Amino acid sequence: MNNKENDNFLFRKYAWEQFKKNKSGLWSVYILVFLIVISLFSPFIANQQPLYVNYGGKTFYPAFQTLINKSYSDSVINPETGIKEELVFNLVDWRRLKKDFVVWPLIPYSPEQFDKYNNDFVGPYDNQKYMAYNGIQDSPWILKHHLGTDGLGRDVASGLIHGTKISLTNGNYLPIEQIKAGEEVLSFDLN
Repeated sequence: MNNKENDNFLFRKYAWEQFKKNKSGLWSVYILVFLIVISLFSPFIANQQPLYVNYGGKTFYPAFQTLINKSYSDSVINPETGIKEELVFNLVDWRRLKKDFVVWPLIPYSPEQFDKYNNDFVGPYDNQKYMAYNGIQDSPWILKHHLGTDGLGRDVASGLIHGTKISLTNGNYLPIEQIKAGEEVLSFDLN
């Protein structure tokens, strides 16, 4: 190998070319990137608060506004009663409000939210109900539990989405802590 070829050789490029030949390894990287994207955007994929809502002539972005401040609140005049309402975003049941327009996340439930109308292992194709502003109604497609619920009424799909975040965090955090603990044990034994 002459000097010109040696200067152009990059180990990173060579390693990537070799890695691309391993199809299962390449698919594993694609799956890992997909799971990382899911975990990063989990508050916007599965959340009991809408992404956008127009209520009482005001526009709100509850999923975004409660990301930093969990107890975010705002006031609005109820269009039907004329009474000023204080909306604490993480406590409001957005399904019960008579909204002008709403954009829900793909899965409109949080993993810790209990659904008392669809508890005891409701399946995805079972009859599902929800409490609207005018009483108990059949759930429209967007408000259905797409993978069903568990025995307490928690959404299974939401649990899977948010579980991805927890799994990836623990999968990266715990080995680092084990390495630190191992270094401490080794340094203790050597002294």
